[in-house]
Amino acid sequence: MASWVSAVIFLGVAGLSFVMSVKGLGARRLLPFHQNASGREWASFTADEQAVALALTRSLGLGFLVAGLSLVGAAIAAMLDAVAMASVLAGVACVFCAGLAVINRRLSVATQTSTPWRGSVYAAVLIVVAIVIVIAFG
Repeated sequence: MASWVSAVIFLGVAGLSFVMSVKGLGARRLLPFHQNASGREWASFTADEQAVALALTRSLGLGFLVAGLSLVGAAIAAMLDAVAMASVLAGVACVFCAGLAVINRRLSVATQTSTPWRGSVYAAVLIVVAIVIVIAFG
């Protein structure tokens, strides 16, 4: 019974994390409280400053997405065997790596600055390979 109570709590917090992830990943400008904290109007930021601010805001959204997925994994951990749980946790890491690649690639294009987006792509691909191996042979 305690594991079900924990699962419900995990899923509730995951739901809140998913709401915040949508706000962060879908942002087209700073979130209102970040805007207020900056003390500046969005239009006063240079294009490069806006690109960096959006990359950071979207990274925040990505973090909330990963937290939500992790909490879903925690909620179902008691019901899964070790191979399945390894795949779920690795999948969460893959979501982060792939999302980070997209965010950094967009920042690179917007600012003509070199970012390490390819490394995140390679990491995501390697994680997928490892998931396939653990499922096939685990």
